[in-house]
Amino acid sequence: MAETARRLRCRLQDPDAGHRHHTAAVRLVFTILAAVAEMERELISERVAAGMARAKAEGRPIGQARRRSWSPEEHPLWPVVLEGLRTGSLTRKLAAQRLRVRYQALCEALERSERGLIVAEFGKAG
Repeated sequence: MAETARRLRCRLQDPDAGHRHHTAAVRLVFTILAAVAEMERELISERVAAGMARAKAEGRPIGQARRRSWSPEEHPLWPVVLEGLRTGSLTRKLAAQRLRVRYQALCEALERSERGLIVAEFGKAG
């Protein structure tokens, strides 16, 4: 890190002194602080890796819990929402909120549902 700072021509500046310090002692302090910061970063990385290994060994899931991805048709309120949409007592936006799905997912499910209904009705009439 100290070498990177040196390559980028970063310099330690004391605001009280009003001038830049280029002494060997200042470079030494800066190098020591950079080494300590680098060591701390590595220690944190090791602790995180050890914690993840322990969690995996204990069978606990690692990372964020996955959201259950399901289609609106699988929701227990799907028939109620469909009826509300047919009668006009529910907007598509409100229906998506009730089912806790994206608006687009609701629209796609409605399309599938309408195609299924049309096919079912055509089959009955024929």
